Amino acid sequence: MASIKKGDTVWVAADDDEVCYERGTVVTYEATKDMAQVSVGGSTKDAKRASILKANQERQDGESDNTFLRELNEATLLHNIRVRYNSKDEGGCYTVTGHILIAVNPFRDLTIYDEKQSVFTFVLLLSDQALFGASNRRGAPAYLRRGRSHVSAARQQQ
Repeated sequence: MASIKKGDTVWVAADDDEVCYERGTVVTYEATKDMAQVSVGGSTKDAKRASILKANQERQDGESDNTFLRELNEATLLHNIRVRYNSKDEGGCYTVTGHILIAVNPFRDLTIYDEKQSVFTFVLLLSDQALFGASNRRGAPAYLRRGRSHVSAARQQQ
């Protein structure tokens, strides 16, 4: 577990049902009690050390590959995916973590799915590589894909 100190930007478990974590700043930290006071949205909240996760600097928000995040934990992963999803970037519904593709349903038409766009082909080829690359390794591969398949269309374009 990464150490925290006064002034660190962190994520703490939210009391709200709409969000999992809230970004805040450590006001005080007592190592002997394993407790911290965190300033969140104008108020101060007491939190156990186990419920505090380090946050990244805001300039890292929206990274296309989560492995580039300095702090990689549940809160930073969810936040980065949310920032990418809410961006105006057409490919924001796709984020990778190494060889893992995370796709979030955009609930809107995207121009990257036009036949003229090459980003869509890249996404299909990446998921295709993940499927067939996993089958070449020893052990039982895991692959989850929902929705209709466009892999055969991408293969025809090669």
